[in-house]
Amino acid sequence: MIEDDIDGFKSIDKYLTTYVEIRKILGTGSNGERFNIPTNYSPILIDLGNEPEAQDVIEPDVLIYPNPFVGNRLTIEVNPLTTILSIELLDMSGRPIYQENGLQSRIKHYLQLYDLNPGIYLISIETTHGTITQKLSVLR
Repeated sequence: MIEDDIDGFKSIDKYLTTYVEIRKILGTGSNGERFNIPTNYSPILIDLGNEPEAQDVIEPDVLIYPNPFVGNRLTIEVNPLTTILSIELLDMSGRPIYQENGLQSRIKHYLQLYDLNPGIYLISIETTHGTITQKLSVLR
């Protein structure tokens, strides 16, 4: 397994997102006036050329935090190539506590969860690459 020193990507990953610093660019306007373009960081998506095998399971990169959950706002992050379609929060008996459907969220999605009692819950996130379910610990 190959890993880089910044993001910890694995050699089996299909894409790597990195940022390129663009600086010291001198432009010329239509009137001939010269100007500097401010330093900027642009995201670059690098195709690593790793095609998944037919038998490989493609699991979306989903990050849910904070977990354990103490506050009122839960953050769900997915990789840039994944879209969140729906979110469901269940208690341990399988009873739905919270649902959002028809989503088209990319990168980050926030849930405002004010009335959760302390305990263990299951959060199920449907994405364009499949569904992932994780335990969520709630502390108050």
